[in-house]
Amino acid sequence: LRLGMHKGAYMTYIYQLFIPVLAIYTLSQIDTLKKDKLKNVALMGTVLFSLYHIGLFINIPKEMNDREKSEWESLYKILDIDKTKGVQIYSPLLAKYAWDNQLPVWNNGQTEYISTLQNNGAISHIFPEANKIALKNRDWQLQLHQRISTFQIPVIITDNLSFLTSSFLKQAGYCITDSVSLKAGTTPNYTVYRWIPCQVRN
Repeated sequence: LRLGMHKGAYMTYIYQLFIPVLAIYTLSQIDTLKKDKLKNVALMGTVLFSLYHIGLFINIPKEMNDREKSEWESLYKILDIDKTKGVQIYSPLLAKYAWDNQLPVWNNGQTEYISTLQNNGAISHIFPEANKIALKNRDWQLQLHQRISTFQIPVIITDNLSFLTSSFLKQAGYCITDSVSLKAGTTPNYTVYRWIPCQVRN
């Protein structure tokens, strides 16, 4: 039984961790359910919702089809050539590619959440280091933006998870040379864009 949307991450969804517990608890409370109608309705409703939730994940295709695989392979061929050109910035979808090739992983898909830590009273109370991390992240992004603005980054790969916006990259003088639609897990396809300095393309 699949309890998650992606391979290797079946058990990372907090609610799904509770599903077996709720099912076992409900079965253990059969006698109580017969007597307490309100508890009966609440628990049975929770179980039905849980079963519905599980049902969403049962028939997820485990493998990509040939077309989806070829799209990834074609992008990897481009990346294999690009990695000889110097420092790259990769889309979060390509964090594993960067890691496997001993390249810096600038963004693993969580970067946008770090900035929300700053000046958040509740988070600061629970996690005193939050503001320090958010400020460090801001400084890091400013340094990266400076490197991009001076064309020190020869290739940038973005998608909809990237903290680098199209408007910023265009303003900095980068142009799109390739775009590839990639299937990743059960989420909608991500369009990945390859950016290089416009002056290089011309």
